[in-house]
Amino acid sequence: MIVDVAVIGAGAAGLVSAKTLLQYGIKPVVFEKSRLIGGAWNPASGRMWDSLKPNLSKYTCSFSDFQWKRGSPMFPSRTAMFDYLDSYREEHIADSCFQFGCNVTMIEPELDAYRVDWIEDDKTYSRWFDGVIVATGFFNTPAKTKKWG
Repeated sequence: MIVDVAVIGAGAAGLVSAKTLLQYGIKPVVFEKSRLIGGAWNPASGRMWDSLKPNLSKYTCSFSDFQWKRGSPMFPSRTAMFDYLDSYREEHIADSCFQFGCNVTMIEPELDAYRVDWIEDDKTYSRWFDGVIVATGFFNTPAKTKKWG
């Protein structure tokens, strides 16, 4: 029986993963390197400039169970994308599910569990999980790799 799952990354994929796990009664622990959710859409990430808009409409950049607010522009700004993701988090995922400022350094499988190592405030931590979802996006590079099975 799966009890808790580590979700690495709090961008769009990490958020929808955490929300879905909660729907099935599974406790997610979402590890995010920065201090906010949103991945590349997080204004503090420096990955997108202020005037950037996605090349997809709000109808394509939305979760099926969470629509954009009425009157939102067809092609939302970076800030609007971040606000949309933050509203989704606020409605679906408790703050207690998040661990911000955590740099995951290793995921190691062993039998039916996974050891996740991370650094937070210059201290190293380790915890076992029943599963892991890696939702770091394409802007990130793994710290270490290990040959699996």
